[in-house]
Amino acid sequence: MRVAPTGTGPPTMASMTRTSRYCRSFCKVMKPLANCLDRLQTEENAYLGVLLPTLTLMRVALERMEEARGDQALTYAKPLVRALLRQEGNKGGFNNRFSAMFKDLDLLMASALHPNYGMTTFNSVAPNMKEESSRGL
Repeated sequence: MRVAPTGTGPPTMASMTRTSRYCRSFCKVMKPLANCLDRLQTEENAYLGVLLPTLTLMRVALERMEEARGDQALTYAKPLVRALLRQEGNKGGFNNRFSAMFKDLDLLMASALHPNYGMTTFNSVAPNMKEESSRGL
């Protein structure tokens, strides 16, 4: 009589439920990233002024997920959110990849002068660059 190795039998309901929750959590985290990429890749939004506001929306959505409590809290994908926002070292994370763009006056001015955004969005994207931008206008 042969005995099946542990873990090779049919999946249990508990393991399928756990896998389902993990997949839903992963999809929830990746949705802002996918929306950001979709928006930046369309021809309708092929303007430099769209870049920083779109990146900011993605960052804010990820930060809200990281800070969520109760029913909205992520169980499985919280490390993924942390890695997307601020990965240690020089390899990745939102701040490592995009912080220089939020200091680039040309990009900031393109966002401020875009008809859909303007100075209100500019102030939320880069509040510390307000004086420099006023001199540029």
